[in-house]
Amino acid sequence: MLTHELLKATNFGAEWILWLLIGLFMLEIAIMVERGFFYFKYRLNINKFQSKFRELLFSGDIESVKSELSKKRSFETNALIEGVKMIDFGAESVEETIESMKSTNKIVLERNLTVLGTLGNNTPFIGLFGTVLGIIKAFKDLAEASNSAGGDMLKAGQAAVMAGIAEALIATGVGLAVAIPAVIAFNYFTRKVKVIQTNTDVLTGVLMSYIKRDEESETPDNNPTQKKMNTSVSNLDSKNDSKKKIELNSEKKDSVSLEKKDLINNNSVESSLNNEISDEKNSNISEENSNSEEKNSESLINSELKSTESDIKNEKNSIETEKSVSKSKKSDKNKKGKK
Repeated sequence: MLTHELLKATNFGAEWILWLLIGLFMLEIAIMVERGFFYFKYRLNINKFQSKFRELLFSGDIESVKSELSKKRSFETNALIEGVKMIDFGAESVEETIESMKSTNKIVLERNLTVLGTLGNNTPFIGLFGTVLGIIKAFKDLAEASNSAGGDMLKAGQAAVMAGIAEALIATGVGLAVAIPAVIAFNYFTRKVKVIQTNTDVLTGVLMSYIKRDEESETPDNNPTQKKMNTSVSNLDSKNDSKKKIELNSEKKDSVSLEKKDLINNNSVESSLNNEISDEKNSNISEENSNSEEKNSESLINSELKSTESDIKNEKNSIETEKSVSKSKKSDKNKKGKK
């Protein structure tokens, strides 16, 4: 039942698909003409302009650079104009501004290119769909002709079938005819977008080289904006330095007071240590004196002992002499008695 209902939808054949493909082809042509005129209108000869842009830029005349950029109607110069306006704010600001403009330009440059890409990818399938519908209708007509009576009707049905198949194949051919130019145009215009973005990068590199060179050699007197920024920064730095100095002085005072306390404590400890050392020295001196007195007493005792020993020896000698004298006297007496 469902198949029968769907077969009714094939009564229109592939003709409406052909009209659809023709309409898509007209849309495709319109987009191709519009994009081609658009890119031609905003074209830029990068080789000539790059050399002129470099000369004006490195001459230092920024106003001439701005006027020259404003004369050129291109996406590359539009991005550079915004970047040149930000020169006073440094290289980083210039680079970010140009990158932002590149993103904005890319949206405008790629407008309607997705339609071309979609047509190039899908119109062959639309044509194939028309071919399938045409073949279904052709076979349906053949079935109806075979059910009818008479050979002439059968031959007429076969001729109608052959015409339907030819019509169906035409739909595939038209789909391919629509898709091929769309793919070619899409690739060509996509490359144009990439070339414009690359040209912007090239000119940005020239501008950045000038800014970096100028920042290295520039003094604050030649740049009032930079001078104001530097003075404000220096004032902030001086305030911060003064605050830091005050904090450091307070910290130093605290550290000095702590050091004084430590010194006082150390001095008291040292004085107590010195007193102890002096007491020990005095005790050592007293011990030494007592030792010397003991030595003197010992020496006196020894001298007395020596003197007593000498007296004893003298007494012994005297006694012996007396004994010898007494003996001699006795012997003399004996000799006299014998006589």
